Amino acid sequence: MSSNLINLRIHYNAYMNEYGGNSCTMPQFLGALVNLRTLALEVDIDSLDIDTIELPRLHSLAIKSASMTSWAVEFLQNVQMPDLRILTLCVTTEDPDGAEGLLDKLVNLTNSEYSEDPLELDELHLFNFAYCADAELLHRLYIQMPTVKTLILGSGANANNLALAIGLLPTPYGLSDLPLPGLQTLIVFDVPKHVVRRIVLKRQSLAGPLEELYYRYREGDENEGIPDDWQHQVEKCHRIGCLKSTRYTDVVARQWPYLV
Repeated sequence: MSSNLINLRIHYNAYMNEYGGNSCTMPQFLGALVNLRTLALEVDIDSLDIDTIELPRLHSLAIKSASMTSWAVEFLQNVQMPDLRILTLCVTTEDPDGAEGLLDKLVNLTNSEYSEDPLELDELHLFNFAYCADAELLHRLYIQMPTVKTLILGSGANANNLALAIGLLPTPYGLSDLPLPGLQTLIVFDVPKHVVRRIVLKRQSLAGPLEELYYRYREGDENEGIPDDWQHQVEKCHRIGCLKSTRYTDVVARQWPYLV
């Protein structure tokens, strides 16, 4: 029966388990799910003892955790997912150590010189990485992801997503060093308006216009007086209104109102 399972969501918090933080049998269970297509792991554990397993048909993976450093790095390292095309990562802590090493692992997994079978994603969704984001590291990651068509820099962080957005800017080296050269849809929350404008205009000259842009910025002096000469450079451009839910599943599903 389990081998026929296609969609699965696991919610597990070891710190609320009377047996402590190392009692997760998730790897053994997942190893039997060879037909799994979508997997959501909302998990907090101390560590993950995992041998190499394969999820040959997995198309979409979501990880939501406050303890990604403790287990998610090992998961990405040891689970073979040749058909993975959509990756969602949601940090649920404001502690920078909560996701330390995860972006470094992604850099390695998307590097053809490091990995024999590098990740080739269509969509990347990052939530609450504002506290552990390094613009230079993100720029390296973006450059190594030429197949990504959709990027979401999600809501929920008290800090803004400036570092994650800055990584999208081209360098003086031109097209060969363009982050996410195949990007078509950009969804950004809590990035200053002038930065969104700069991204659109700078990238447009090298890679052509974005097909879709959805953005939200906080009202404030830094966003006053910014010209709107960039919005017509995008085929479909909308400003996002107030969210009823910041849960990553609702944001990915585009459950939000628009502002005119």
